[in-house]
Amino acid sequence: MNYKSFLNILFNNPLVKGASAHWWSQRLTAVFLIVFGGWFLISLTTFDSYQYAEMRSWAGYPLNFMMLILLGLSLTYHSCLGLDVIIEDYIHQASQRKSCLYLNKKIHLILSIILIVSLIVIYYGAI
Repeated sequence: MNYKSFLNILFNNPLVKGASAHWWSQRLTAVFLIVFGGWFLISLTTFDSYQYAEMRSWAGYPLNFMMLILLGLSLTYHSCLGLDVIIEDYIHQASQRKSCLYLNKKIHLILSIILIVSLIVIYYGAI
């Protein structure tokens, strides 16, 4: 087997189409989660008390609002990607795998919508 045919098999394999983008998306969202999660933990240490009114007013600041949305969206997208890998690896029937992948995407979409709507309600209620 020569070098070119090996590369042809490697890059034209239908099983790995899109796998590179999926892998990079997982790594990128992991980096985002480290950055936004670190910001969130550092922000939590600056509170005097963890009362509801103080937390709500903190989440109502524009920078905190945007950072919370980015943290939540990164978290849900990273979770969706991870569950995609688990479903693809451990569910062997094609029809069942397809329906589970579809359900996974829809549940994470609903979670993202709930996240955004709830943060918008907090943001406009805190002003």
